[in-house]
Amino acid sequence: MKPLLLAAASLALGIAAGRLHRPSGLPVRESTPRLPAVSSKQELTSASGMGAEGAGSAAASGEEDPFAFARMPTLRQVQILERLEKQMGKAGSSAGADILMHRLLETLDADQLAGMLGEIPVRSEGASPMAFRIGERLAAFDVERALRLGTERGSREVLKAAISVLAQQDASAALQAIAALPENLRNKALDYEDAAEMGRPKGSLDDAMATLREHPALLQPEGASGRAVAKMLGQLAAEKAVSEPAQTLDQIRSAVGSLVRSNPELSEADAAKRTDRLVAQVSSATVGALREESLNHASTYFDALKDTEKTSWSLSWEAVSRYKAAGPEAAIRFAEQQTNPDFMTSAASGVWWALAKEDRASAIAWIESLPAGAFRQGSLRSVMMDAWNRNKAWGDFSVAVEASDPLQSRGSKVDYFAAVLSDRHVSGRDDFSQEEMIASLPLSEAEKQSLRSRLAPIRPR
Repeated sequence: MKPLLLAAASLALGIAAGRLHRPSGLPVRESTPRLPAVSSKQELTSASGMGAEGAGSAAASGEEDPFAFARMPTLRQVQILERLEKQMGKAGSSAGADILMHRLLETLDADQLAGMLGEIPVRSEGASPMAFRIGERLAAFDVERALRLGTERGSREVLKAAISVLAQQDASAALQAIAALPENLRNKALDYEDAAEMGRPKGSLDDAMATLREHPALLQPEGASGRAVAKMLGQLAAEKAVSEPAQTLDQIRSAVGSLVRSNPELSEADAAKRTDRLVAQVSSATVGALREESLNHASTYFDALKDTEKTSWSLSWEAVSRYKAAGPEAAIRFAEQQTNPDFMTSAASGVWWALAKEDRASAIAWIESLPAGAFRQGSLRSVMMDAWNRNKAWGDFSVAVEASDPLQSRGSKVDYFAAVLSDRHVSGRDDFSQEEMIASLPLSEAEKQSLRSRLAPIRPR
């Protein structure tokens, strides 16, 4: 038995017997929980945060008069939706406010929705859930009108909503609409902060590829529009990949390679690199969609990818999937088998995260048994990333430092901070120098010096 599996034995004794169950699957995108219907005036007032003054308005989607909202002046409608939008950013009331906004918008016709868009200022920064929901509802009536208004106003939220609705009807038509957008709006229109916003596209992979042959510039590895198009293709490919994984992957490789080689400015070597990168982006979406149906089908497709067609993050998710499908030993073996150290680090990060979701204290203790190397580094890096996710503070150095408190040995703490300061989200900061960060750590001077030595750049002889 290899060292990492030996190290896993103590963990298995501690948490696999009883506390560590093996769920049957891991959906990549969780569905929105079904909430009870909001019907009374009191419930609606509470959900919207309108107070007594807005109680009558809140009742717009209640049982007393479901179309009261539709009869209000446009500016009053916008004011109510703005209050709901503020509630959508608050913990505990976000889902309820979102559902209430949906119900209010369902009472409006296309002309009313278009009129509301004319009263909402276009934001240069930050998301506008209200504009997105209005655009989404308008697109359900008339997607061409939504696209036209979004383009005229330069509203990324309305364009995002319209493209999403159109893609869920016909991905090829959505690609045609993207190609028709002014170039300065394409990235804005496809910059989806939340993967669920884009929805699941429908249609034929062959038709989508044919559209891309007409507009090869749409599939670029850089930029939000290229990533969104790659995701759309990957999700379309998933249905075929269930029964024909090898053939589907070959089709993706061939089609993407042909599109890339149509650019005469690329050298053969650059074309090969770009092809691999795009296949990785498309396949990441394919594997993600397959995981919603079957973890085994997803892993079969993942195993067929070349290393150059994988992304670092994909290794983390695949390790989690193997853990969910077959338990910690299978996930550890998957990580240990990676010959690329970066891949092993990423896969180990996924293993530790999956273990911590079951029993965080045992997962922390397990780190002490891990030998030095890429696997241990990946586990320690996952401690930091998990802390950022739980605190909703991605990249926050103080949160990363606090996450070291449960580590049980001084050696693990030094190893942890070496992993933290090697991460680009921390090392790339310009508000603190690396020395300032080291000086602030809860370590002894000897430990700080050891850390400096480990992080010092290698000097040429």
